[in-house]
Amino acid sequence: MTRLTWLVLAAVSVLSACSMTRVADPVQPAPVQTPRIKEPHVKEPQVKEAQVKEPAPRPAGDSERLLGYFEHVRKLPPGELTKEHDAVRHAFVSPYADALRVRYAMLLSLPGNAFSDDTRALEVLEPLLRNADARLHGIAFMLSAQIQELRRAQGLQQKLDALKSLEMNLIERDPGAGKRR
Repeated sequence: MTRLTWLVLAAVSVLSACSMTRVADPVQPAPVQTPRIKEPHVKEPQVKEAQVKEPAPRPAGDSERLLGYFEHVRKLPPGELTKEHDAVRHAFVSPYADALRVRYAMLLSLPGNAFSDDTRALEVLEPLLRNADARLHGIAFMLSAQIQELRRAQGLQQKLDALKSLEMNLIERDPGAGKRR
């Protein structure tokens, strides 16, 4: 799988996990009406219909904002992406805020850019990974796991390519070796 596919899958899994943790507002059940025999000259009491409360819109949390940011930077052209990288790198250097730490790691882990650096991205995430109580520990853990999995896959691809090259060299040395199979 490509790096983009992994990151999209990770984002979808985080979003689905976030949506499963929502607590719905309690809904009042509609009053049950039992059939009654009408008596002459007695007024029926009026029963109000139940009002279903719509859940109040939940303000976006850090995770939602970061995922939205990731979607935004994936669409930036190379020149704008470089400007964004520089801005976040400079902002990261001063306050060391957790959200900036994750943003910087996201930018560093984007494939195909001059500033891509998986090792640095993992270093940036390290303080959040060590602190299980950090607000963004979960998203830092997910991003770190994705980076490490991609590195492992790249290592396996390199080994596979080396084996293919070795096989081709052996076949070229002994032209009859390929026919004996």
